[in-house]
Amino acid sequence: MLYKILPDMGMKVDFVLSCGAACRPAHYAQKLCLRKFSSPCDWMMNYDLSHFVKILGTEGKLMFQNAKFDDVNKWVCDTDNGMISMHDFHYNQPLEDQLPAFYEKMVRRTKNTIKQISQSRRVGIIMNRNIEREEIINFANSMQLLFPDCYFYIVNVHDKPYQELPKTEYIIESEKYTITEISFNDAHENGKQNNPSFWLGNVQIWEKLMLNHFHVKGSRCKYLQTLLNRRVKQCVKFACKLFGRKVNI
Repeated sequence: MLYKILPDMGMKVDFVLSCGAACRPAHYAQKLCLRKFSSPCDWMMNYDLSHFVKILGTEGKLMFQNAKFDDVNKWVCDTDNGMISMHDFHYNQPLEDQLPAFYEKMVRRTKNTIKQISQSRRVGIIMNRNIEREEIINFANSMQLLFPDCYFYIVNVHDKPYQELPKTEYIIESEKYTITEISFNDAHENGKQNNPSFWLGNVQIWEKLMLNHFHVKGSRCKYLQTLLNRRVKQCVKFACKLFGRKVNI
């Protein structure tokens, strides 16, 4: 089926959880007010779905037990599994001095994620992974074993560089989960070279697909209020500039 141009109400879920492969899904879930809290892997990259399940199963206690700085990119890598943290550490400070607070934060986030899922009836999961469908099915089965009382609505964005029109294909629907894959050219309109915003991917399609597929109670009102506040600030600044007045907003 072809991608819907106008967003409908989407699947009603209690919240949307991001599962990589990097921070793009977390960004759009947060921007559209679909993300209610921070999970341990929101801003991580280079990890597979089985490791995500393992993190939940161990309450985050095994994250970055063996870690080192990447001196080229100035991020921190978990040498046991390759997971990368780009935002949690300062390169100009000793890594060993920063790890205790990091461990505490990850365990706290993981325990809260487990609590939130356990208390929910239906949870949305968004990811952008070019992986085999069988891997996503195995992930869904593993999540269902961890949280047998929760229904998971899983959406995976599959990047296909030469497919300009998005296409939605339903992979599987069961009593415990639904898996949907959406494929399109997930590249930023300004390309990747010399573009600091390249990591956002195809912004227009991402925002539409998130609204098409997920609905969290109150999220659209919050998102519209955010847009309204932004537009008001822009109008006030424009008016002040036009009439030669300064204003702090």
